[in-house]
This record gives sequence, C-alpha cells and structure tokens, in this order.
Amino acid sequence: MAYTYSLEKDQPNYIVDPLKFALWLFILTVIMVFGGLTSAFIVQRGMVPADQQLIFDLPAILWPNLMLILFSSVTLMVGVRSLQGDRPWLPMLAFGMTFVLGLLFLRGQWQAFLELANSGLPLVDRSRADNAVSHFYVMTGLHGIHIVAALLVLLVGMWRLGRALVLGRPYQQYRFVLTAIFWHFLGVLWVYLFVFMIAQLSEEGAGAMFQRAFGF
Repeated sequence: MAYTYSLEKDQPNYIVDPLKFALWLFILTVIMVFGGLTSAFIVQRGMVPADQQLIFDLPAILWPNLMLILFSSVTLMVGVRSLQGDRPWLPMLAFGMTFVLGLLFLRGQWQAFLELANSGLPLVDRSRADNAVSHFYVMTGLHGIHIVAALLVLLVGMWRLGRALVLGRPYQQYRFVLTAIFWHFLGVLWVYLFVFMIAQLSEEGAGAMFQRAFGF
C-alpha cells in the first residue's frame, strides 16, 4: 500500500500562509521575551558591586543537554524529510526518537535545578545581593515550558500519523513542518542561553565545564 504525505498546506494559495505567519509571529514574541529577560539580567547585574556578584560553577549536565537538543533537531528533520519516502515507519521512528530526546532534555534541566538547589543556590534567597541564579531558573524554566508545549504538539502529530498508517489513509503532514520550525528555533534559543549563561555566570568556562561533564 502506498502512503502519500504532503509537506504543503492543502488550502487556497495565500501570499503568506496564515499558520506559518502565526508561528513566526509567536517566535518573534518569544525572542522579545527572552531578549527582555537577558537584558534585565545585565541591568540587574550592573547594579550589584563587583565583589558581591555571584559567580559559580554551572551544572555540568547542561553540556549533555545541549547535545541532546541539537541531536533532536537532526532526528526531527530526518522524520520530516522521510514523510515523502516509501517507508512509513521511518517518520514514526524519527519522531519517536525526537520525543524521547526532548524528555531527556527536560530531565536534565530538572537535574540542573536540583543540583543548584542542593548546592545552596535556590530559586529565591533574600540574603543574596545578586539574583543572577534566579534569572537562571526563570530563563531555563521558561524555555523548558516551551519544550513541553512543542513535545505535546509532536505527540498529537505522531498519534494522527499512526492512526493514518493503521487505517491506510494518506495524511497531510504540514503541521510537522511547522513543529520542526519551532523545535529548531528552541534549539537555537538554548544555544544562545547556554553561551549567555557561561559568559555571565560560569566561574570555570566552557572548556572546564565540558571536561567536568564528560570526564575528559
């Protein structure tokens, strides 16, 4: 049985596709939110005397998490591209791997939170003059919420794709293209946050943190 998938939206021709336009508008909003958060961090940091600024070792799990989210973009891209192939199981496998990698990323973020809290750096501490670590929790937590939302959308798409395969029906997968765009954006956003946090908060630098993460 042949399975046919379409990566284009089956709607009348638009100058600008409404769904894609709405997605890019939302992405622009997210960029503004995180731009505001990082700007607030820099302003708050500048108001703290240099001898009271908080510098600490970031959780080493952030390095593996960076690799997880970058690799998940690869698996998602493989899944989208394979939708037009003749192996209907390949997209499901690739999307499933992306979903698992996303869950592992969230687990790693939670582990980073626990590591910081157990080292005496909780989300809120009124005795701290520098609230930089609070900004870390907020920025990474907000990013994680967007990851959860993207995973839910991916899970719904997988369920619909699986139902189409079982029933032997062709199924348009344009929404997977939109999901992939947002997922790739979240990966780029995490790279930005990762570099920003190392530059602003890390005492040891990226290389030493990498060695601590992987034991090199």
